[in-house]
Amino acid sequence: MAFTSIFGIQSGFDSASLVQKLIALEARPMDLKLAQLQAKETELEAFQNLRTHLQTFQSVLTRMGSVDRFNETTSKFTVTAGTGNVLNVSASSSASIGSHDITVNALAQETTLLSDTGYASVNDVVPSGAGGPGTTYHVEINVGGALTVVNLNPTDTVQDVVDAINASGADVTASAIDDGSAVNPIKIVIQGNQAGAANAVSAFTYRNPGGGGAQVTEVTFSATQAAQDASVTVDGITFARTSNTISDVIPGVTLNLESLGSGTLTISTDNTAIAGNVQDFVDAFNELVAFIDKQTTFNPETFETGVLFGNSSVQSLETSLRRIATGQVAGNGTFEFLSQVGITTQDDGQLFLDEVKLDEALTTDLNSVVSLFASNNGVIPQLDNQVSLLLDSSQKGPLTSELDSLTESIDDLNDTLLRMDDRLELFEKNIRQQFVNLEIILGKLDAQRTAFKQALQNLGTAFGE
Repeated sequence: MAFTSIFGIQSGFDSASLVQKLIALEARPMDLKLAQLQAKETELEAFQNLRTHLQTFQSVLTRMGSVDRFNETTSKFTVTAGTGNVLNVSASSSASIGSHDITVNALAQETTLLSDTGYASVNDVVPSGAGGPGTTYHVEINVGGALTVVNLNPTDTVQDVVDAINASGADVTASAIDDGSAVNPIKIVIQGNQAGAANAVSAFTYRNPGGGGAQVTEVTFSATQAAQDASVTVDGITFARTSNTISDVIPGVTLNLESLGSGTLTISTDNTAIAGNVQDFVDAFNELVAFIDKQTTFNPETFETGVLFGNSSVQSLETSLRRIATGQVAGNGTFEFLSQVGITTQDDGQLFLDEVKLDEALTTDLNSVVSLFASNNGVIPQLDNQVSLLLDSSQKGPLTSELDSLTESIDDLNDTLLRMDDRLELFEKNIRQQFVNLEIILGKLDAQRTAFKQALQNLGTAFGE
C-alpha cells in the first residue's frame, strides 16, 4: 500500500510488520468463522451425497419390489419334426410356466407379382405408343381391395414406372430384375409390403385410346408368390394370422415362425436372471452401507471421525438397515429370513449372496422367496419405508431438515463473514492511518528539535561561547 512507504521513516521502528500482526490478530475471529463455514460446507456435501446414495438405493428397491423381478422366465423350443429352427420364442414375465405342443402349418407371406412382358433394359419405354394422339396410360394396383391408380407418361421407361409405383403411396414395393432370359430379361416386380391373404395384391397396366374406345390391357402381372396367412396349431387348436410374429395365442409369449415343422415349447423359471436381480439389490445395499460407514467412522487411536459421525438420523438409518437385513419376516411360509435364501451378513456389515443356496430356495418354493422380498411386510417394503422417511421432503423428513439447517447456517456464516470483512478492512485502514500519523508527528517533532538545537547554537555564538 501507499502507506507502507513511510512506515518507520522517522521512528526507525518496523511499523509495517507491527501493523500486519495487529491486522492478523484482529482477523482471528474471522478465521474461526471461516473454519466453521468450511466444516458446514463439508457436512452439507456429505448429506447431499447421502441423499444421492439413498435415491439410488430406493430406485433399486422400487425395481426389486416388483413381483416381475421374480417372474423371470426362460423359454426353449425343441424341434421334433421339420427343418431349421421352425420358430423362435420370446417370453415375458407374464408367461405361465409349462409346456406347449406347437406345429407350424404355413408361413404368412406377401404377394409377389412379375410382369409378363420383358424388356431389353430398364431404359425401354413401357407404354406401347398405340392408340394415337390423346392416349393415356396408367397402372392399377389393388392391395386388399384398396385401389391405387398410377398415371404414366407415353415415354416412361421401366425405371420410370418402378419409381412412379413406389412414389404412389400404394402399400407395395416395385423393382426391376433380370430374370436371366436370353431375350428381354428385364421384368417389373411388384411385391406387397404386408403378408396375409387379406393383403393380396393384383396389378395391370392399361391404355385408354385417344378419342374414345375401350380400355386396353397393356401389361399383365402374374403371381410368383400368392399372399397367405400363417397357420399354427398350439395344443391342438389351429390359429390363422396375417403375420409370422404371433403374440396373442400363448399369453406372454411371442412366436416368430421361421419354417414348417413341429416341436415342444417349454417355459420355466429363469433362476439365473432372478439371482442377477437379487445381486443388484445386495450390491446397492452394500454400497449405501459402505458410504454411511465411511461418513460415521471413528478412529479410537487418532480420534479422527467421519463427517457425519454422531448424527443421530444417519446412525438410526444404518441401524434400521442392518436390523431389516437380518430380521424376520413373520408368517411368510418356508422362508422368513434372508439368510435362508442365501443372503448373509458378513463381519464388516456387508451382505453376501450365495447363489447356490438362492437357486435351491427358488426351486423349492419360489412364492415364499417372492413373499420374503416383496410382500407387504417383506424386506423390500421395510427398507423402502425407512429410506422414504429420511428422504421425505413434503413432511420435512430428517434428511431434508438437515440439508435446510446446514444451508441456512452456511448463509448466516457467509453474511457474518462479509460483515467481519468490512470491519477488518476499516480496522486496517484506521490502524495504518494511525501509524502514518505517528510518523508525521515524529517528523514534525524531529524538525522542531533540529530547529531548537540550531537556535541554541546560534544563541551561543551570539554570546561568544
